[in-house]
Amino acid sequence: MRKNCNIIDLVIDMKFFDAQHYIGTSSEISVSRRINRESFDVHWHDFFEIEVILGGKGSQNLNGTKYYLEKGYVYLLTPTDYHDVTPNKELDIFNIMFHETMLSDEFLYMLSTNKSNLIFKFTGEEFEKINALCNVLEKEYQSDGDFKDNYIKSIMECLMIHIFREVSLKEKKSGKRTSQIQKAIQYINMHFKDNPSLSETASVVNSNPNYFSQKFKEETGKSYTEYLTERKLSYAKKLLKSGLFTVTEICFASGFTSVSNFLRVFKEKMGMNPTQYIKKDLQD
Repeated sequence: MRKNCNIIDLVIDMKFFDAQHYIGTSSEISVSRRINRESFDVHWHDFFEIEVILGGKGSQNLNGTKYYLEKGYVYLLTPTDYHDVTPNKELDIFNIMFHETMLSDEFLYMLSTNKSNLIFKFTGEEFEKINALCNVLEKEYQSDGDFKDNYIKSIMECLMIHIFREVSLKEKKSGKRTSQIQKAIQYINMHFKDNPSLSETASVVNSNPNYFSQKFKEETGKSYTEYLTERKLSYAKKLLKSGLFTVTEICFASGFTSVSNFLRVFKEKMGMNPTQYIKKDLQD
């Protein structure tokens, strides 16, 4: 169902990392351990990523907020996050790049509704558990054992549990199923940059478009188009505040099909154009 981000590739150029290049076409996940001695400039990608800092020191800019990195830090990136990484001499990093198919609906819903940066410092026994999980994951990834895929997904679930315990989501019960509209919101929040149509999203949740449209308005209080537009604008505002991208880059990266449409919608919803919004943010 997902469309290719060709427009983003052309506009953002090297700032966009695609799964086909970094994960490949024959796998859902890539696992590696590396020593980073050079900086990675600001970028985002169309896949998920978990990085565990095993040693060294450095820093990163995650969605406009600077964090210092050292042993024990773990962060999870979604396709709507952008960041850079700058080592102080070097960083020993355990890296996991993966598709959304590696995660259960419950974790995908948590990620799609989460509004804070998922970066945490683990210490003591908790970090030893995560380090052990990474070691087992790396060995399993390199093996040809029976039930390899099942084992890897189980380890990923364990890592996600450790991460979401840190954001106080213990009330989420294992195996809890999301409603049809929750799944639709999950899909929109993960794919809004592809500008999915109402019919496309309805088909994802196996629903009739007319019925889906009615139920979506009843449960969210907004029409499908209103919700999608607000999600795109929310992301555009985040990129504008970063000061790292042009209006044209932000327009297409946020899912708008033309700069003129983006400017019109932004002015209509925000009461000002993007340039005025940036100036107001700096004054505040």
